[in-house]
Amino acid sequence: LREAFGLPVYGENDAKACALAEKLFGEARGTDNFLYVTVSNGVGGAVFSDGRLLYGSGAAGECGHVTVVEDGRKCKCGKSGCLEAYAAGPGLARTYEELTGRRTEGEAIARLARQGDPAALEVFRLEGVYLGRMIGMAVNLLSPDLVVLGGGLSLAFDLFQPSMKETVQAHVYRTANPCLRIAATPLGYQGGLLGAAALAICGKNQWYGYHGKAV
Repeated sequence: LREAFGLPVYGENDAKACALAEKLFGEARGTDNFLYVTVSNGVGGAVFSDGRLLYGSGAAGECGHVTVVEDGRKCKCGKSGCLEAYAAGPGLARTYEELTGRRTEGEAIARLARQGDPAALEVFRLEGVYLGRMIGMAVNLLSPDLVVLGGGLSLAFDLFQPSMKETVQAHVYRTANPCLRIAATPLGYQGGLLGAAALAICGKNQWYGYHGKAV
């Protein structure tokens, strides 16, 4: 691409790019310490700490394979009980099918929940519990000021926020994290596009480390 267009080219994991977008354009503009979690067909994430996007050995922030149900569903990663197996879109649909015997997709389940369907409401209550377990563990480890929920499921944030908040409060070390805030991204479906723009903007920025150099 660099040779074809004669321009610098940057490449990045989508969740990390979306975290950069939150820092530049979104919910995280006022903080240097936040966790970004994306929930759609899978679950991914990224960590900003002390103003830097973290990588570890390469996969820092990837929270989809945190265990939230002991001896739970088999995950495509080979483990059992992973957050992704329960909280991502396919997991949401599977939970609804287990409760009702009917198969439908996440967007339809959200519509049913807003219409008062008991099974759909229970699906989103459980969604909040599963996400809350992971967020509680991550907050205890990383002590962020903010957790941002992105991806398609963030559009149903109001449906799972109460149980998620309750679960986080039950798991987090509150004295050490008194100012924790959890919010849905304001970027909606544009998060990925803005993430690509942020990647180019931040390629040589102080927020971005080794992996941000031009290729």
